[in-house]
Amino acid sequence: MVLMAFALGERIRAERRAKQRAQAMQIREAARLHEVRRTSAEKSRLLAAVSHDLRQPVYAITLATQSLAQQTGRPVSSVTLMQMRAAIASADHMLDSLHTMSRLEVGALRPHFSQFSVQPLLERIDVIYGLQARTKGLRWTVTPCVTEVRSDAVLLERILGNLAANAVRYTLRGGVVVACRPRRDALLIQVWDTGIGVPPENFESIFGAYFRGVPETETDNGVGLGLFIVRHASALLGITLGLRSRPGRGSCFWLRIPLARVSRQAGAEPVGPMDR
Repeated sequence: MVLMAFALGERIRAERRAKQRAQAMQIREAARLHEVRRTSAEKSRLLAAVSHDLRQPVYAITLATQSLAQQTGRPVSSVTLMQMRAAIASADHMLDSLHTMSRLEVGALRPHFSQFSVQPLLERIDVIYGLQARTKGLRWTVTPCVTEVRSDAVLLERILGNLAANAVRYTLRGGVVVACRPRRDALLIQVWDTGIGVPPENFESIFGAYFRGVPETETDNGVGLGLFIVRHASALLGITLGLRSRPGRGSCFWLRIPLARVSRQAGAEPVGPMDR
């Protein structure tokens, strides 16, 4: 009798464990399906955004091409050529962002570490984004920095370029400063702006894919991947990424980049626009 009761108890417990395992499996499967649906919805939203945003540069190229066709026998307008170049660059940037994001998501992006001075990189950032800033009537400053770091030069330039582009895009008046501050074990690079700022509740979400800024600032011709790439590429390179911001006053995105073993230090510490 005792043995029968024991056997019955074991059977009940075994059935209970089997039921719990089945329930746990159902929960995991439901979570997996939810993630699949969420990812699918995000991809659909991305495709919709890309198809919409690519129409702008394609339409601009179409208009410029029509203008060229009407200039038969006359010199090509430099303004028309500039418009075509800008439209092509915009479309290329969108497609490049999509390509980079897809490689980051599947783990196909492998960093190539080397030791290099950040000065040439900063000079390229200065040329590209300084022109955009001055065209908008913004003050633009890049502090010189001969400090050497160990990182991936191409990815680091992409990170800084995305931060600089965002700073210029969301700043209507005032200025943007790209500043370097050598530390004992790292180089601190800061991108300051006097733009719209980021509310505290968005400090996390702005680094997600497809996040786009406040639409009333100006036409946002991106697809919301800039800061997503910044975060994931920084993690890949062992770079610490941070943000502090005051809505309506501006933002400061900062990077702590590992120094090379032998590094030449830059001089005075710059002052960001929010400190003035």
